[in-house]
Amino acid sequence: MEETWVYKEALLLGQTQNLETVSIASCHNAGFDAVVTGAVFLKLGYIACHPNIVTEHLHGIHPTMTEIFKRVSVWKDEINLARAMIRNIKLSGEDPVSERPDWIRIRSSQKRKFIDPVAIRQKLSKFGDIEIEVISQHEVIIACGGFGCFRNASKILCEDGYLVSRERLGTFSEQLWKQGLKLCTLTFLIAGLYWISRRK
Repeated sequence: MEETWVYKEALLLGQTQNLETVSIASCHNAGFDAVVTGAVFLKLGYIACHPNIVTEHLHGIHPTMTEIFKRVSVWKDEINLARAMIRNIKLSGEDPVSERPDWIRIRSSQKRKFIDPVAIRQKLSKFGDIEIEVISQHEVIIACGGFGCFRNASKILCEDGYLVSRERLGTFSEQLWKQGLKLCTLTFLIAGLYWISRRK
């Protein structure tokens, strides 16, 4: 009970102060994060039942908890993913189809002979969330969190003299088959080399 009260105190304090600057220990642990997440989730449900949306609440009647949970039921068992192929995973069913933009593949050119991933991150981060996978000193793949970020990043990279191409975002099963094919090819080559060496 005492710990719950500390969280309540911190939540009230957060209405007027930046909790990143206060010294209350409970503001900086996983339990407090869970409480805040729950509070935000319920607030979203309340907003979904806003009087401007629901006719029966036009006269100031507050929505019940049943109505709030009904409004947020569409998000049940879903975990948001910030920078992944899909926006969320669903614990009680199939994951949604990816709505992320394709990857951006950039290669070095006469103008840009070396690719600095740190410099690229600094330049593109203003457009949104990005992830960079380094293939070599002359090639990287960039994943963008949204389509606006994808368009802006592609444009500025072209303007900077990189060779820019679009890499189609494959599904998990496609990637699995691709890796399996690589493994089978490698196994076949090793077996062939072994057979040739035995014949000698």
